[in-house]
Amino acid sequence: MRYTLLGALMAAAGTLLTCYVLWLAKGCKAFLPFISDLGLDGAMGVCFQYGLVLGAVLLLLTFGDATFVRHKLLRAMRHSRWIAWLWMMLNLVLFFMGCLIALAVGAIGFLPWDHALQPHLVCASMIFYGGTGWAVGNALLLRRLGQENSIISLCSRRWMRQAQWPLLAISLASLVLMFASLATHFSDPSEFKEMLALARTDFQAYCNDSDHPDLAALFEWILVLSLVGGVFTVLADLEVFLAMRTDDFSSLLARERPGETLGQQRFFCGTED
Repeated sequence: MRYTLLGALMAAAGTLLTCYVLWLAKGCKAFLPFISDLGLDGAMGVCFQYGLVLGAVLLLLTFGDATFVRHKLLRAMRHSRWIAWLWMMLNLVLFFMGCLIALAVGAIGFLPWDHALQPHLVCASMIFYGGTGWAVGNALLLRRLGQENSIISLCSRRWMRQAQWPLLAISLASLVLMFASLATHFSDPSEFKEMLALARTDFQAYCNDSDHPDLAALFEWILVLSLVGGVFTVLADLEVFLAMRTDDFSSLLARERPGETLGQQRFFCGTED
């Protein structure tokens, strides 16, 4: 489970880094392309497409793992009937949001914005807005599960559970600042159409254009990196599941020892995979 998560993050980071190196190798200016600019031309575009597909597949598996683990942990905790239902529903909603995000990540490389602007914007919106919404739910679940004494005392990852909140704040601020920068830069819609035409007809001129909205691109990078960081925080719950002994977990879920709480079960943080 942890290796699927780490693999998804490494695939995404490796793809972006490789494409950025190819961007520089083409003689493009270093500061700063939009992330989607890395998929506009030649071998760089192919790397962008298939690297993101690999990352999307691993990301989808990660969301599935997180949903399964959290379902098990939430079942093992004592709630009132309606409160338990609400947490279970939130976990399920996050899974479906994660599926849409993974789908958008896998598809966006095949929908370059210079030739398929509208579908590209749909995918980007699913990643930006969907990712931010997922981060809100993720922060709530991390906080709730982190309130259990066994998790805090024996396998806390406290810093990881708390990290989602500042990352969420960074995501929201970056999202607002990115659109504000774009609105300021393209005061006239014709200016955006000119940039679109330049990217479509003369990539080399586009990637060295001094009028490129670099500040908006910077905020987009910060937004995406903060969303990726939020996905990493899921590891806090995965580690709890992997650290619990199989026989203890089975008996806990079966309620064979109803006198014991989750905090009385034995955990061995990080010993199993």
